[in-house]
Amino acid sequence: MPRRGRNPATSGIVGNDWFDRDVGTNVTSVSDAQVRQLGGSR
Repeated sequence: MPRRGRNPATSGIVGNDWFDRDVGTNVTSVSDAQVRQLGGSR
C-alpha cells in the first residue's frame, strides 16, 4: 500500500484513480469489485 509522502516514481501511484487496462475502465484507489457496498444502491 502506498504510504503518505511517497514519490510516484517509487510507488507507481500518481493519483487516486487511473485507467486499468485489464478491466478496460477507470478504477479508484479504493475500488474493489469483489465487495458489496453498504448503504448503496449497487
